[in-house]
Amino acid sequence: MHKDKNKKNGFTLVEIIVSIAIFSALLAVLGSIMISGFKYFYETSSTDLDKRTIDEIASYVRSELLYATEVRVQETKPDGTWRSFSVVDGKLHQYEETDLASTDLNLFSNDSFYNNHSFKMTSKAYEDKNRLDLTFIMYDDKEDLYTTHDTLELLNVSAVQSKSFAEALLVGKDDLKIYYKKDKITVGNSELSGDRTVADRIKKINMRNNRGYFTYGRHYSPGDYVFYNNSWWYSAANNDGNAYPDKGNWIKLSKEFQTDSFYTEGDVIIYENEYYEYKYSWYNRNSKECTPNPNLGQYESNGWKKTTKEYLDSIDKKYENAYSGTKDTVMVKLPNDVVASDPQKNSSVILNGYDSTKKYQVGNYIKIEKRIVKKDAYGEELKDDNGNAILVGTNYYEVYLKVFDGDGNAPGSSRFSGWKLLENDYDSNSSYEMNDYVIGNKGIQNKERFVYFHFLHNILTEETIQEYINYKQSQSSYTDIDGWRKEAIVNSMISNPLANSWGGNNKYFFDLSD
Repeated sequence: MHKDKNKKNGFTLVEIIVSIAIFSALLAVLGSIMISGFKYFYETSSTDLDKRTIDEIASYVRSELLYATEVRVQETKPDGTWRSFSVVDGKLHQYEETDLASTDLNLFSNDSFYNNHSFKMTSKAYEDKNRLDLTFIMYDDKEDLYTTHDTLELLNVSAVQSKSFAEALLVGKDDLKIYYKKDKITVGNSELSGDRTVADRIKKINMRNNRGYFTYGRHYSPGDYVFYNNSWWYSAANNDGNAYPDKGNWIKLSKEFQTDSFYTEGDVIIYENEYYEYKYSWYNRNSKECTPNPNLGQYESNGWKKTTKEYLDSIDKKYENAYSGTKDTVMVKLPNDVVASDPQKNSSVILNGYDSTKKYQVGNYIKIEKRIVKKDAYGEELKDDNGNAILVGTNYYEVYLKVFDGDGNAPGSSRFSGWKLLENDYDSNSSYEMNDYVIGNKGIQNKERFVYFHFLHNILTEETIQEYINYKQSQSSYTDIDGWRKEAIVNSMISNPLANSWGGNNKYFFDLSD
């Protein structure tokens, strides 16, 4: 019996219909999932764009206001030259404003920057507090889409608000703006070149007279430079560190007149676009009469004499040579491309920040932004409403150099970390090496000038400890290895550089020099 070899099995019509129905159902489910996924992706992406936009605006506003010299939240422009923030048609606007004109800087005016949404901002100031609360909101016609808050602890200025304090005011409503004045000085800015004002002193900063960020209680000599509240300051007299620069004999190196600056004879500043020269040797910053007076015939009475750029250019006006010390300190070990007056220590070889998970090699450089505890005029630490110390970001960076494999701790945490701080002044948590020089005060209670500490050994390695033990063995008839080891650790560093009492065997590790 023959079998038909060409006979093939196929799908019946019913099977085909059922398969199509199942596939259609699956396709419908898959389509619904895909649509939901695309919708979720769009909403997530949109929220992320809103967040990045708001965060960028908040960061910029913070950078502008944090180091302002005056802040006012009000509906009318104060007299003089100001910068301001306002919100117009759902966008943030920043202005340069004088008594004659207002210029929109157009920094955040692009619709696409806001993801086709709208922006609003509220401001809240507190009476007698250096505090300003800001809220940044992205919204559409239905709801607020993303909100972030920022609290600014302003330096040396209280925010002034035209309406009730502690009330959140909508910026841009009824012409309400945040007006602020900001020191126009920017290190490296070409406008500092040859303007004949006190800002020209910045060009005198070098690796010897740069004393880093101002430290309360430290002695400073005439001609020293410190960085404080986002500005360089010049020591016009002996300053024993018992007053912050804005309260002591310090000249703020800004071309514009500064109410918190000290001035001396011959100092030139710009006030309301006019040049003024100070004629007295002592300036009273607390007297309103010392503000340059634009009324003709009254300049001599308050010490300011009106002058011109042309006249200043016609005379050989040179500032005195700033004190530059007598010895090179560890600062000379900074990379060659670091400019002495650059507080951010820009360099092609310095790594930004410290990563505890990374293995650093001897010879590596890192820089860390210096944050300090804010203090009042009497040196008392200031705290927030919760009792926590207020840390102030300074925009000043300290550079550390890896000099040996230490205990694995972070730079600045211990003298055994293996990291050396490249600043002029002594730091008890720095790993100094043989023949390093740093500056230390020799008895600040007696108002004596600083001296140089010269290190005679590496501070501190196992090899150094063994060298000290060998030294003690050569001086003694008995053996006390454990005692000498502890003694080496204790005596290897200056425990208190502000006191004129060293004693012990510290002289094995360092000597003093003028």
